[in-house]
Amino acid sequence: MFAKFLTFLKFEEQILAEILRLSEKQQFAIINHNIKELEEINSYQNELNKNLFKAEQERMQILANWLNINIANIKNLKISDLKKYLTKEEYKELVKIQNNFKTMIDKIYNNNNTNKILINKAKQNIKEMLDFLTNGTQNVCNYKV
Repeated sequence: MFAKFLTFLKFEEQILAEILRLSEKQQFAIINHNIKELEEINSYQNELNKNLFKAEQERMQILANWLNINIANIKNLKISDLKKYLTKEEYKELVKIQNNFKTMIDKIYNNNNTNKILINKAKQNIKEMLDFLTNGTQNVCNYKV
């Protein structure tokens, strides 16, 4: 049963790696003002998020069946709680995957924060340009903006 659990964890790890790659690609699209690419990336990210959620649900179901625990209690389960069910090597593998998850999630978080800052800065710059062009009147060449 651990092998099946590990397979789903590795699948989730692959999805997270792809989400990380997309967040980096998204940053370049923001910098280069490539709206079409941003739309494609966002659409793909939404699909990946759905797949990640499904994989997580399946992984929790596998754990619940394996350990004979209510699925509601699985969310409170920690890696250290699994130690008693695993060999030393299996536990090391699990901790390694946990560290990979943490590293990728931290990178995704940082990329998303940077992307948010870039987008807010772009919105601010556009507002300043419009204010300059309209001279604060909301009119350009006698047309209301």
